[in-house]
Amino acid sequence: MTVLEPYIGVGIVAGSREEERSVRRVIDSIPVVRMDDGIARRAGRLIGRLRTDGITLGKGDAVIGATALVEEEPVLTRNVREFERIPGLVVER
Repeated sequence: MTVLEPYIGVGIVAGSREEERSVRRVIDSIPVVRMDDGIARRAGRLIGRLRTDGITLGKGDAVIGATALVEEEPVLTRNVREFERIPGLVVER
């Protein structure tokens, strides 16, 4: 999910080699964390807890947020508003 998400931006800026190089530099500079049962459970709890507050969070964003929380790392995104809804998550643009 954390590799997929920035490549959506690459697709939006179709044909932009600079955008893809920028995304690749970031992804290549950090370890890729595989989703496991612990991350899936954390993501599910996030979705459920936020839903009780009337907040909808997509499964992909929940997995990304849960991964960041489990790994104690920030989320780097242009979609700051979406991730700021996750309690305790550090979000960087």
